[in-house]
Amino acid sequence: MKDKVLPNHGHFNIKVYDADGNLKEEQNTENIITNAGINQLGDLMIASGTAYTINYINVGTGTNTPAVGDTELQTVALGATRQVVTSRSRSNQTLTFTLNISSSLYTRPITISELAIYFIGSGGTNGAMFARGLLSTTVTLATSDTASVTYGVLLR
Repeated sequence: MKDKVLPNHGHFNIKVYDADGNLKEEQNTENIITNAGINQLGDLMIASGTAYTINYINVGTGTNTPAVGDTELQTVALGATRQVVTSRSRSNQTLTFTLNISSSLYTRPITISELAIYFIGSGGTNGAMFARGLLSTTVTLATSDTASVTYGVLLR
């Protein structure tokens, strides 16, 4: 049996749009799947304990390199709370989760440098972090901007 059965990273994409819907900026970044994320995924696969689905995305301003031991964003952005994903899908072995960010979400302007995706936990938002990614440069959402954050992971 191979030692590596699960992926150790996925991929975040963030797109920022102006008030007229024009694409202002797009960034892609690799990320790391945390130990807690792998453990929770394993529990889902073997129906062990209380296994929850991935349900939340959040943004932050931290700059530390993601690590497998991470349990939260380094610095949650001011006014940011975990948001329920807008959509989720599977196409063959690729899982995709998207959060659409309206112009009224978060205190603006908001500068984003890190992204994370989480499982739902008992009581709602307190689930384990599945993965965390760091953008190569910060992304700023102005007052009237909208955005989408998409997370994808290929399971093989």
